[in-house]
Parts: sequence; C-alpha cells; structure tokens
Amino acid sequence: MLSSWYCFWDKNLEDLDAISISRDIKHNTSVLCLDLGFNKIKDEGAKYIAESLKYNSTLKQLYLRNNYITSEGAKHISEMLKYNSTLELLSLSVNEIHDDCSKSIRDALIFNQSLIRIELDNTNTSKDITASINEKLKRNFLNKEKRETTLFSLLLKKSNILSK
Repeated sequence: MLSSWYCFWDKNLEDLDAISISRDIKHNTSVLCLDLGFNKIKDEGAKYIAESLKYNSTLKQLYLRNNYITSEGAKHISEMLKYNSTLELLSLSVNEIHDDCSKSIRDALIFNQSLIRIELDNTNTSKDITASINEKLKRNFLNKEKRETTLFSLLLKKSNILSK
C-alpha cells in the first residue's frame, strides 16, 4: 500500500521505474504527493506517469523536476492536465521544455481548474508564456478560494439550521 507521500527523490530512477510507479498510482486513492525529482526519467516515463494521472483522483502534487524530460514528454503531461481534476502543483523545473510545449500546458489550463502552481524554472520557457500560464493559475487559485468559501458558508448555514 502506498503512503500519502510517495518519495523517490534522487534514486536514479529511469523510464522502466516510472512505468512501474505509474501502474501503482493509476487507481490509488491514498497518494497525495509523488516526488520523482532528480532522477533519469525521460519522455517515455513521463508519458506513462501522465497517462496514469488521467485516472487518478487523489494526487495533489507531482514533482518531476531535474529529469531528462523534453517537450515530447511534457506534451503528454499537458494532455493529462485536460483530464485530471485534483492536481494542484506540478514541478517540471530543470527539464528541456520549450515554448511549444509550454503553450500546450497553458492551453490545457483552459480545461483544468485544479492546478494552482507550476514550476518551470530553468526550462526554455519564455517570460511571455510564463506570464500567460501564471494568469491561468491565478484564475484557478481565485476560483478554488471562491469554491472553498462557498462550501464553508454552506456548512455554516447548515449547522445553524441543525442547531435550532
């Protein structure tokens, strides 16, 4: 059974390891954070991780920083963002990601309303694309805050009704 923090930071993991992990997390309901940073995961591993997260409904944080993921692998991740509704943080820093893929990530945020933080430091993403991604993340953050406030208000109203 996986714990809520699945940490494989700096374990020299490669694509085959990522494929195995992707099978474990596909329908897992207890993992909240998956840290695969500082490994040797390439596009094939990123593809399988992304595919599994289309079906995962609990993971909130995914760290893939400092791997060997190029725009090809990141395109699979951007496609996953169209389907995943729970991921809030995505770290792709220190990978070979270019503007073409960063635009795909930005465009996927039209569909994704859960992501509120993306780390793209030390990639080949331009400031313009980063700024447009940040605008979409800000929208998601404000919408999330609004949903939580509304839910809290409803809970307060319901508790007042029950206490009478």
